[in-house]
Amino acid sequence: MRTGKGTVQRVASVLLACFLLVLVAGPSRAQQNETKDRVVESLTSCDLGKTTSRLSLLFLLDESGSLATHDPANKRVEGTIEALKALQRLASRFSAIPLTIDVAIHGFHGSYETRTAWLTLGSGDALETLSANAERFRRRNAGLKTDYREAIGGAVEAFKDRGENTGDVGCKALVWFTDGEYDSENNSSLTRGEIDEITGELCVADGLVDQLREMSITVIAIGLSNQETKSPPDMSLVKAIANGDPDTSLESGIGLP
Repeated sequence: MRTGKGTVQRVASVLLACFLLVLVAGPSRAQQNETKDRVVESLTSCDLGKTTSRLSLLFLLDESGSLATHDPANKRVEGTIEALKALQRLASRFSAIPLTIDVAIHGFHGSYETRTAWLTLGSGDALETLSANAERFRRRNAGLKTDYREAIGGAVEAFKDRGENTGDVGCKALVWFTDGEYDSENNSSLTRGEIDEITGELCVADGLVDQLREMSITVIAIGLSNQETKSPPDMSLVKAIANGDPDTSLESGIGLP
């Protein structure tokens, strides 16, 4: 029996979502299902496996100093490497389409760091090169800031540059590892100035988060939290950026489209 491209498209999207959701530590089953449905819907709407067989996937890893407390086991590194292996298996399984998965690994703290070029999984030593670069993030946890303007703005530019250089990026996904606490001023609590940055640059109409939506970039945010700490990080802003939910943790609230 022949498998139609529409069926392959759905299966590929579900498998991809499941592979990536394995990385999310600690959410309830309801939260997992909600995230999976959103990711699958997004990847299906971009016609992965139907009108396009290319997926451009950017891993964006936090490099801030707070990770020494919130991710002492380097789950962001282990998760990235396991996801790379799973994605390569996925590309091999659907090689008859063919399914092309291009990957890059970047970082951020108080600035955006382009750590690798885009590589196609399954070609040459791409998996080994990407995995070796992911390993280097074990030592990249000394940044003084956690600036999401740099993270989101840098990711948007990375996808724009990719499109300009190749002409075809296909479906786009951002896998974003962070401990969830916005800090552009190197301090211990959210300031009025930082709230203004969030509401006036990140989450304002036509701002950085809107650009993710306009470019149809699927965002998979993975919160890093050491549950043994007395004050685990607040992930509400990260969830709002990824899902488009309102963030009621700020004084005025943030509503995302």
